[in-house]
Amino acid sequence: IAAFTYIADIVYPPYSVPSAAVLTHNGAGADTWTFSWDSTWNGRPATYSSIASTSTLFFFAFQYTNTTVGKEIINVRWGDAVAQNDMEQWKNQWGMWETPYTANCVKPAVGASGTNAIVVYQSDAAGNQDLMCSYTGDNGATWTHNVVVANTASDELNPRVFMSGSNAYCLFMKEGNLFLITSSDGGATWGTPLQINDQDGTVV
Repeated sequence: IAAFTYIADIVYPPYSVPSAAVLTHNGAGADTWTFSWDSTWNGRPATYSSIASTSTLFFFAFQYTNTTVGKEIINVRWGDAVAQNDMEQWKNQWGMWETPYTANCVKPAVGASGTNAIVVYQSDAAGNQDLMCSYTGDNGATWTHNVVVANTASDELNPRVFMSGSNAYCLFMKEGNLFLITSSDGGATWGTPLQINDQDGTVV
């Protein structure tokens, strides 16, 4: 099964959703592509999305603006694209980070492997941009939230994450440099960041 995500304006009566987070997949068969979006967020534009899959589940995260509290919030849905073709049938965790929405949570990056999944994201809870994560080790039945991945006096930006079993690998930028930080326990704890580039300030 293949899938990709993007942000698009949806005009599909009775819906008219600006900047919706859209998931397109071929869970119904290799030659049949289906697109769906989460109409729960009608009127709340999305700005960023990420997806990862295991052998049985897709994990789809997107950032949207919660106009009620004036914060950027992350929503995650996960499900079986074969058994549940419409994303709105999937399980849902919305705004589960930084409750009660005292911070902006942006740029989610999703990794998944086996029964594990992780969402790494930027948070301004401490005043600058730090990396936090939420993770599950049981296919989304339970989640652990607000785990610190990297938090220094400088901004940690633009996370990308990959998982293999319970090992998580997160790339991010800081002060014009590229760093790798890893977790061997599914995201519960993280090691010391390793700078990848040799010449300082050359990563843009």
